[in-house]
Amino acid sequence: MYARPADRVGVVLLTAGGPDRGEEVAAFLQQRLRDLWRVRFRWLPDRLCCVVARFWARRRAASLAQSLALVGGAVPETRLLAELAERVEETLAEHHPHVAWEVVSASRYGASSLDDAAARLREADVERIVAVPLVSMWTEALSGMLARAWTDAQALAQLGAVPTMWVRGFADRDGYADAIGERIAEAMQRFPRAVRHDVQVLFAVHPDGQTGGDLADSPFQTMVERVAERLTRPSYVAVAPVWGESRTSSSAMSDEVARLVREGVRHLVVVPIGFVIDTMDTVYELDLVQRQEAESLGVIQYEVAAALNLHEAFVSTLASVVCDAAGMTTAADVAHAA
Repeated sequence: MYARPADRVGVVLLTAGGPDRGEEVAAFLQQRLRDLWRVRFRWLPDRLCCVVARFWARRRAASLAQSLALVGGAVPETRLLAELAERVEETLAEHHPHVAWEVVSASRYGASSLDDAAARLREADVERIVAVPLVSMWTEALSGMLARAWTDAQALAQLGAVPTMWVRGFADRDGYADAIGERIAEAMQRFPRAVRHDVQVLFAVHPDGQTGGDLADSPFQTMVERVAERLTRPSYVAVAPVWGESRTSSSAMSDEVARLVREGVRHLVVVPIGFVIDTMDTVYELDLVQRQEAESLGVIQYEVAAALNLHEAFVSTLASVVCDAAGMTTAADVAHAA
């Protein structure tokens, strides 16, 4: 399918998102837990999932609201997603000016709702849609959940008849791996030159898609290996903690850091691989909670690499996969454009 001069193409960047005010935390947590349990415990009746999610949300809402206040009172995705959508639209328009692009961001739980995004695409009278879950590797727990939620929003906005192409990840793109490598290099610059050769890299992988917490079953394992082979130093892997869930994954991260400390590691860069946008999982769980834990265990300097966010190579990668999904160009035409 090739672009025609009058093409009107909608692009939706999908993410989980989160609350922008403390009073939204309970509703956010209830919905998020319900979605996750529907995937992880398929045998549970939906009604029971709702009841249990409501119970845990009420118990944890106050503490989560406090943690939200520590990072400014709102999740970072809201601003970053809006800017990312603008950057992607600018890149697409630059390389395909004959197409009328409408790029929107949409969050399952955030302020830029799925319904609002679908309404914008309907108003733009798009002829087709490219849906991009902002998850580097397709996982049922997150990508699949976003896909089902967006399909419902499309139907509600009467966009069901508009052809929709899905991007099922972008971790295989060179631009994506290059961007992660640059984020690691940026984090390395925060260390004194004298100790940089001692800095170890710990990849914090997203827990979605794993079986029983086994890292070997992680869909992100291949991506970790691809990025790690570009490094000139050893690297390690642990499951990243998730804001709003149990402390199980947080303990797993702490256990791995403790093991590294016992082996003599004192300088550590944590790479939130799989998290393409900075979230409460990265800016609070990894950068605040895990930092305190690491320092208490004996780590001298602990740094967290920034997520890709608005990195130029990441923006170009997203534009590339959108073009490929729409049948307009090859990946190389956009991903490494000057």
